[in-house]
Amino acid sequence: MVQKKHIHMSLGIIVVIVVIVALLSLAGGALIINNPTQLTITSNPSVVKIGNYQYTLYLHGVQQKAGIAYIYIGRSPVFINPILNVTVLLYNYTKVNAGTQYANMEIRLDSVSNTSAIITITPLQGYLAAAPDSGRIVTISAPSLNLVSPNTTTIAQGIAPTTVTTTIPQAQNPEQKILSYLMESEYYGLMENYSHYYANTVNCTGALYNNSYFGYYHSRPAGPTSYQNATLITPYSLNLSINSGAGGNYNATYSTKSYSSVSTGLAMDVVINFTSGKILNVTYKGAFKDQNYSTLSEGLFGASQIGNACSILIA
Repeated sequence: MVQKKHIHMSLGIIVVIVVIVALLSLAGGALIINNPTQLTITSNPSVVKIGNYQYTLYLHGVQQKAGIAYIYIGRSPVFINPILNVTVLLYNYTKVNAGTQYANMEIRLDSVSNTSAIITITPLQGYLAAAPDSGRIVTISAPSLNLVSPNTTTIAQGIAPTTVTTTIPQAQNPEQKILSYLMESEYYGLMENYSHYYANTVNCTGALYNNSYFGYYHSRPAGPTSYQNATLITPYSLNLSINSGAGGNYNATYSTKSYSSVSTGLAMDVVINFTSGKILNVTYKGAFKDQNYSTLSEGLFGASQIGNACSILIA
């Protein structure tokens, strides 16, 4: 078993990292990663783009003889996203969930020296629902926000660059408890992916849509499948609300917004028992009418094959 090297950080160090990541993100010039890509990282941060998000990677420590490197990963915008401290092992893959429920990238350590590490980054699609290697990931909250989870508080201890942050459980209110139940289910990851795809439709243009549609179906869009109709009916946002229901149960409700009343409003309702955490019922309406988990998953798979801002409009 590999012994995990823990990280302690002062608030000042966290602030410095956040500012560096923010400046680099604003500067642009990110390396776009669509396939397994090898790159060298050092103490000078590197900016990459995977899917719809931009990340900054920064090598902050190594154990060369042991074949171990420690990498900070921050997702833009860094002021509302926590920074991850990821341990990577020589010739091993580490699955990382940088700002997502499921792993969205896999990092292999190819070689390591005193001052640099060569890694291969492979994007992972959300529909795979791949579990991250949590034992190799420490979450470092941004200075003003704690987004680790609804039931934990991260406290940075000490100023040494090589000790660990401590996570202390806090009391949960009912909504937080229901959210924790939901996050353990298959529905949470599914909806997280749909939320990302819907939000990205703002970047879809008519030309990109038509070309992507033809590439996917080998025919030209027309009538109901035209760009105008697709953008009218497809949601551009998906939001979650949690409310108390009947008989000690709670409703986790996903609602959509679109340019049509047909696909605006309640899309999916998940009934969860407060005591047991058991999901009692799932109903689909509005934008998800006549759908189920399997068909929605197939839609995500199709969107992942298209791989651009028009994906969810076409698949």
